[in-house]
Amino acid sequence: GVGIAAILGGADHDDALWLHPFTDHDGTEQVLAWRSPNQVGEYVLLRPTPDADIPVWVDPNGRLAHFPAADSRRLPPRIDYLQPDYLGVVDANTAGGLGENAPGYNVDVMDTAVQRALANKGALGMYCNSLMLNKAVHGGLPAQPPAPLEEIIDSAVKTGADLSQVVAWNYANSRDLKLSRQEEIAYLEKHGVTWSWEKAKYSINQGIWGTSVGGAETLTSDQGLPEEAWPKPVEAEEPLEIVIGFSEGEPSSLNGEKFDHPVQLIEALETLATPFGVGRDMHVGDTIIGIKGRVGFAAAAALVLIRSHHLLEKHTLGKWQQYWKEQLSNWYGMFLHEAQFLDPVMRNIETFLSDTQKYVTGDVRVLLHPYRFECLGVRTPYDLMQTKFGQYGEMNNAWSGEDVKGFTTILGNASKLYFSLHEEEKIKT
Repeated sequence: GVGIAAILGGADHDDALWLHPFTDHDGTEQVLAWRSPNQVGEYVLLRPTPDADIPVWVDPNGRLAHFPAADSRRLPPRIDYLQPDYLGVVDANTAGGLGENAPGYNVDVMDTAVQRALANKGALGMYCNSLMLNKAVHGGLPAQPPAPLEEIIDSAVKTGADLSQVVAWNYANSRDLKLSRQEEIAYLEKHGVTWSWEKAKYSINQGIWGTSVGGAETLTSDQGLPEEAWPKPVEAEEPLEIVIGFSEGEPSSLNGEKFDHPVQLIEALETLATPFGVGRDMHVGDTIIGIKGRVGFAAAAALVLIRSHHLLEKHTLGKWQQYWKEQLSNWYGMFLHEAQFLDPVMRNIETFLSDTQKYVTGDVRVLLHPYRFECLGVRTPYDLMQTKFGQYGEMNNAWSGEDVKGFTTILGNASKLYFSLHEEEKIKT
């Protein structure tokens, strides 16, 4: 072995020395000392002298804890006895000498450090997670780590060296673990974790816009989720009519009540609609890596708002506004899903989408039923369904029969020109 300083490494103002006194498996009193941040194996075991000042702890139950029991045999090999086969993927030549001539830490240097950390795409956090995951699953470091942890820390927040290869290694390492759900459960049980795995067979994630539910059924293409998989049961029995108000395309009121922020309205609508079981469905999507994914979702507020907003748009937008909004919104959604939000074209699409909403204002009547809902109608001062021009299937007030003949002639000009050159393609009647 070597001296303590060589084992624990250097230290500056952002490092700490941790001391953990314990009684070892053989009854001897020891003190485990390690520096934070550290790498696996950077520790020393010290034997306290009779006059050593060892603190006494109090556990959560109020009991004194002096040299609690532990087992040094479970520690990893000390770093001075290890020879990790590092890949050496951090290129020191890409470092920018961050803060080399600065007298100390200052705002400018720290701002630059933050920008370089962002440029390195969270490589440091990813690497720490990878080391912990490998330790938990395999009991030690990966066979060929990309670089020493200290080198990655310095690159992330001090030198600014390129860590893109470390990021790539982290992704590859995660894929190589290939842990199935059953393997994860077996590992947890092996280490004494007890749980009702039948209840945990569904992965449930809740957010503002609803809840996603994944499980055995969503891994197939033909199975639906059973009723017990949904986190909230259907309790409503009688229909309920609600009125949703929109102002320039944004939801602004529910049953006449105004809200300071749309999120508050979304939460209130979710509370009203969820007991009806509306908004449940199965989503099948294409991932950025090329595979399809399937997941159940319960999004009562989202589905009711989307349908209500769509109906109001039908009454307030022109034909081609609706058409191009549908095309661009699908494109916008795909880009957003595939992490392209910062692409400049997104700002262009947003300009168009925002402009289409200036007259999408009014109230939408919605009737909630168990497991379904229907949009009954709208009230808006910008309704393009004006009876003074005519009623669909009834009398026309704004044109005559002669107008229709002229319109038909003009509308058919392009087709007449085409078929005058391609007689063989005419449909025989």
